[in-house]
Amino acid sequence: SDLEFECWTPRHYDHLGVAAVATVLFVIGLPSIFLTMLWCNRATLDTERTRAWLGFLYVKYRREKWFWEEIELLRKLVLTSMVVLVRPGSILQIVAAMSVTFIWLVLLAINKPYRNQSDTYVALGMYVAQHVALWGGLLKRVQVADEFGGTEVFNGILVFTMVFPIGLGDAPAVVSMVAAANNLGNTMVGT
Repeated sequence: SDLEFECWTPRHYDHLGVAAVATVLFVIGLPSIFLTMLWCNRATLDTERTRAWLGFLYVKYRREKWFWEEIELLRKLVLTSMVVLVRPGSILQIVAAMSVTFIWLVLLAINKPYRNQSDTYVALGMYVAQHVALWGGLLKRVQVADEFGGTEVFNGILVFTMVFPIGLGDAPAVVSMVAAANNLGNTMVGT
């Protein structure tokens, strides 16, 4: 990207049309096409043909949550594109992002869309870590680090509170992998 490129100049306006078309095609168009293809083929999602063609969009999710990848794309769109439009650099922007992460955290916890329970735990840990990171950003923005014993202590607490939920989310996955490796080893020894 060109950092010398100034916004709202004639050169910027020349590129705005291309950006608008690209946004419509890739940000809105592709997820809409994927959702339409899944919707039209929802009765045949268990067939080998549909799995080979569209499986990358739904196989990691429970059968009744075949659309969840598009929910994830919407979350990413809202967090990366829409929240940035809410008063950039303000406390309101952080609160808006926190609201989005909390809503998606609740949606994930209620729906449990993943086939593998450990994937749900990892996703929950990641969502909690995102929310905690934003919470830490909010605390930093309102300058409460001194109340935590200074910036270094505050940063340490913040890093711990972000890493801890991810570790908790990953723990069941690690336990499952170790159990699977033990089962595989026992099977190999028994043959």
